[in-house]
Amino acid sequence: MDSHDLFLFLLTLISAFAGINFGGTMLLIVPLLLTFGHSPLLVLSSTRPAVIAQSLLGIRMFRSHRDLNARQEIALLISAALGGFTGITMLASLGREQAILLMASLILILVIVAGFKIVLAKTRLPEKKASGKSDNLLVYFLLGFSPAIIGGLVGAGGGPLIAILALLVLKKTPYGIAYLEKFVSLGHSTTVFIWAVFYGVFDFKLSLIMLSATLIGAYTGARVTLKLPAYWMYGIIVLLCVVIIIRQFR
Repeated sequence: MDSHDLFLFLLTLISAFAGINFGGTMLLIVPLLLTFGHSPLLVLSSTRPAVIAQSLLGIRMFRSHRDLNARQEIALLISAALGGFTGITMLASLGREQAILLMASLILILVIVAGFKIVLAKTRLPEKKASGKSDNLLVYFLLGFSPAIIGGLVGAGGGPLIAILALLVLKKTPYGIAYLEKFVSLGHSTTVFIWAVFYGVFDFKLSLIMLSATLIGAYTGARVTLKLPAYWMYGIIVLLCVVIIIRQFR
């Protein structure tokens, strides 16, 4: 591992530590990889194994807070898969410079969304899940499809967006949100990964570095944040992301 690889490993580990609970692990990693000179499609595809692993780990770690039935989980997976395919297809139709500009612009917007999520979560998290629209499968389908397009275009930032929608529309508890977000991430990341392998756009070394760091960081983060929410660390990641994106535009 060279210095870039070690830096990527450490930042992925830290980001996954907070992201396992709050989402947005790749908000920091995607712009960093773009700064390293990798193409947008390669960045998107090579980060997917890490996101898939984190999603599966999150589903397992937060299963005791499960408040979804099987039909709702399937609706989230299918809609997220369709959204992810839509996003990656759109990204593949753009040139390199157009794709980088689009990804950087969307990530800047998503960083603002992530910051808003921190504030919203601190002031409006419900004690119990509300009834009503939460039982409507169409709501879950739209909740999976729309953010997953962002996941297919950028590969980052879908978590905070999903969390805000789940909080505002479904009135879910913090760990109910974390559980739901992992299903959406799993759906669109799996679709993007299959697309990338089919078209040969993949970097095994990058994927292995991020996968190993994510497994360590996400497992540790899930254990810790189940007892002590780490909003402060998530805020630091958002600030670092802004710095990296500014460097990308320069």
